[in-house]
Amino acid sequence: MEIRGLGVIDIEALYGTLATLDERQIDLVVELTEWTDDADRSRHRPRRPHALLDVSLPLVRIPVHGGPQRWRC
Repeated sequence: MEIRGLGVIDIEALYGTLATLDERQIDLVVELTEWTDDADRSRHRPRRPHALLDVSLPLVRIPVHGGPQRWRC
């Protein structure tokens, strides 16, 4: 699996052979974007079309914050 910005991760090595499939239909493209103060963080994001191998798929952009999280008690 490829995670944009992180790279290719080996699902089989991380979770075992039973976590993988030879074929699977892709129904949704998720793009993780950099978290900004003005980013749209609503749960009802509009799905934009995204072309992948000449197939139009819905694209959802989700803002995320990278790095270690620090919690205060």
